[in-house]
Amino acid sequence: GFVFLIRFSGGVRVVDVANKQQPVHIGQFGPNLSLLTGQVHWPYIFLEATAMGVRGSLLVYDVSTPQSPVLLSSTPLGSAVHTFALRGNYVFGADGGQLVVIDIGDPKHPNKVGLEQKPPDDPDQGAIFEGATHVVLTGPFAVIPTYFQFAQGRSTTRYLRVVDISDPVNALEKTAERTLPYLLSPDIQNVVGDVAYVRTNFGNDFIGLDLSDPAFPVTVPISPAISFSDSVYRGQLLYTVGAQFDIYDVLNPRSPVEVGRADIRGEHLVVRGNRAYSVFNDTMHIINVDNPSFPVVVGSVTIPGRASELLSCGDWLCLLVAHYSTTFPYILGWELTFWSISNPNEPQMVGAWRGDSSYPPKILTIDPYIYVFGGSGYALSVLDISDPQHAVRISNTLVVYAVAAAMADGQLVLAGDALRIYDVSAPAYPAEMARLRRTRFPSQPIAAYRNFVYLPTNRGIYVFRVPPALQWPREDIPPEGDIFAVPDTKLRYVFPPGSFAKRVTVQHRNRYIPDEQRLPIILQPTKSIFDITAFDPQTGAAVHPLKPFTIMVNYSKAEIGAVPEDTLALYYWNETTWQRAPGANIDLDRKVVLARPGQLGLYALVGAPHQTFLPVIGN
Repeated sequence: GFVFLIRFSGGVRVVDVANKQQPVHIGQFGPNLSLLTGQVHWPYIFLEATAMGVRGSLLVYDVSTPQSPVLLSSTPLGSAVHTFALRGNYVFGADGGQLVVIDIGDPKHPNKVGLEQKPPDDPDQGAIFEGATHVVLTGPFAVIPTYFQFAQGRSTTRYLRVVDISDPVNALEKTAERTLPYLLSPDIQNVVGDVAYVRTNFGNDFIGLDLSDPAFPVTVPISPAISFSDSVYRGQLLYTVGAQFDIYDVLNPRSPVEVGRADIRGEHLVVRGNRAYSVFNDTMHIINVDNPSFPVVVGSVTIPGRASELLSCGDWLCLLVAHYSTTFPYILGWELTFWSISNPNEPQMVGAWRGDSSYPPKILTIDPYIYVFGGSGYALSVLDISDPQHAVRISNTLVVYAVAAAMADGQLVLAGDALRIYDVSAPAYPAEMARLRRTRFPSQPIAAYRNFVYLPTNRGIYVFRVPPALQWPREDIPPEGDIFAVPDTKLRYVFPPGSFAKRVTVQHRNRYIPDEQRLPIILQPTKSIFDITAFDPQTGAAVHPLKPFTIMVNYSKAEIGAVPEDTLALYYWNETTWQRAPGANIDLDRKVVLARPGQLGLYALVGAPHQTFLPVIGN
């Protein structure tokens, strides 16, 4: 029932939150301390502070009487320690590359029991090891971001070190090879088997990332060295473009063997059947790869602009092109072009779709749709390209900023100002399910392997585990209409006859409201936030109802909390703002909220808490 507010300067404030609606400040201690972090292990609080002139001290307070905390001990952690981690009877900190382990079994007399030694200097690189300031615990391991400082004054090289702490007194490095080197603008190009090829230092030279244990990837050499701009992995062959077109046998991904080459330059690559399509600037080359040992260039076509990205989209090629000024190197705009390869040697442009942002975006395909994001726009747009001659934007979802995407375990991951995870079980309707804030901006495309995402930044590669995709309830609705009672909820959808021209699949998903879609301040959401979508069960194409349907949400007092029930109503997100759903009303006797909208999408059951206004007193 207490909260301890730790401040950098000013000590710790103690707040009684037994009544969460009226928290009470009951005390303060350590006003002269400079605090960096702290953790509670009742009835003690452990603080990392500068105390009595000693930087990096571990302070232990007895807070069994929160109004009058008692200082039990002060133990040096290390001058470089910025944070510590607490597990069981041990505190772990990182001080200049050393893992410091302190036994706190007796809080009055903490005892430094383990000191995992820093690795030696690296004479081959002329590097002097400097250290680390943070530590994170995961499973039986301590993960320590560390760095080298070169004697010549060159920039630092960072690593994620993994230390086995299953025996805290005798902590040991997990591997002889330190993980994840600092890579200047790294680019994870492709995952071959369980080895990812990672481009380093703004060049085209590659190292390997062994993903046998995807949570703890380890760098491995690639020999002989390979170099390329884009690649496609099929079977045991890796097709690459860069200064030339190369085909490698990667049965052993650590030792690729070149089996064929064609002297063309390329930046983006797609392989379809026995043809490879490579684009560079305003030219697309077609290469016959029927015999990988002797790839042959069989044709080329001019494209209407400068190639920015090339994807395989069902039976088509999707080529994103940028248009530049002829007098200045300014981008005038972009368009997404669609190419028929019915004659594989002579691709024909059959359609185009021009977006409304100036700078080329990123694209990703989930047949029969293309997701468009990034660029100078701030939205995730979904295009239906089942007819490439007439591509149609069918939805537009707000995204603050995104520069890279990947598919992980059947879910879409967007990276930018945050790491966002989207459910795409109904591809026409991507829905944000989770968000991790304060991620570093990726400097290159992100990569996914199983349910892990690898985020390259200018400070190294960050590894994230993606939560498993949820299985959402669905119901087939015939043209004659039907009722969809969502399992384990108090929610029903009633579709009258003629709602759909043919049998469709309707899907319900529980949602949350992202910041960009926040409700007006006068409205307060309940626990009922959801979306409803419909699609063709054969093609996955989006389907919209032909007439209004009914949404019925039963509620209880416990579910709506402090929201007055007579203010409850269903609201609908119309892609720009929240509005009251058509036909929204409430049956107080049956405790059910109803609406009769004509559109699918995101809905929320909200209310208006009573407000108290103070009188205006004049002179």
